[in-house]
Amino acid sequence: MKTPSLSTSKVAELRDLDQDGDVLLEIVNLFFTTFEARCTELKTALAAGDLRRVGAIAHELRSSSGNLGAEALAQLAGDLERLPQVHGAGHPGLVNQLEHEFTVVRNLLTQEIGKT
Repeated sequence: MKTPSLSTSKVAELRDLDQDGDVLLEIVNLFFTTFEARCTELKTALAAGDLRRVGAIAHELRSSSGNLGAEALAQLAGDLERLPQVHGAGHPGLVNQLEHEFTVVRNLLTQEIGKT
């Protein structure tokens, strides 16, 4: 069974904590900005062969994705985090999948914050 891209129940929980929608919007926008910056750092670390840094960044991405209900994104980041510390061991393919899934999640979250 495929992991869903976005848990709408998680987004609903966050929305319930925020009466006017401003906090949810800020959290989502911060997630977008931070995720994109971390992906850039991830590619740089991968190109440099710094697999310890790759694992650390993947851990951050997994946590932030999970907090927003981006389940498939969190799973991909977790897969990247758990890869063996061997250069070229599937890292680039997972980074590409991660970026693709981020695009899907960004679109879904944009739709969700539009409902607020």
